[in-house]
Amino acid sequence: NTHTKGRHQTPICPQQLGQYQAPLTVMLQGQVRKKDTSGHAIFGINLFNNPQQSQALGYYIAINPPNQLLTLARLNQNRWHYLLPWKHTKALRVKGNNRLRVTVQKKQLHIQINGQSVLHIPVSNNHRGRICLFVQQGGAQIQFNRFSFAQKKR
Repeated sequence: NTHTKGRHQTPICPQQLGQYQAPLTVMLQGQVRKKDTSGHAIFGINLFNNPQQSQALGYYIAINPPNQLLTLARLNQNRWHYLLPWKHTKALRVKGNNRLRVTVQKKQLHIQINGQSVLHIPVSNNHRGRICLFVQQGGAQIQFNRFSFAQKKR
């Protein structure tokens, strides 16, 4: 099952940029170089709350450009729960670069793809933790062309 709930990932957690506290905006730009054997290429952003605690919490925002799919899951008590099942979105480009932008502010998590607003959900106010980019395991090759991270002062 290639649509796992965030279990089989290769995370990339930049040390200097990894710690955050909301409000924040994180953006990645990536390009699919090679799909996996099932025709998928899944990558995205993880926001982990309280990573020091044994019961990790957080969010998993993933895109699958070859199939123009987006999903959002929440990690609660070390299990992933879909808040948005895989959903088709024309905002994703099948070929070329795709820009995924996630903003957390005023109890809202907001997702943009290539400049188009695609989803927003309510979140807790005290959002802090660690940011990771990830590629779903399975043979896909993703080239990350840009990563930026901005925090506003409270």
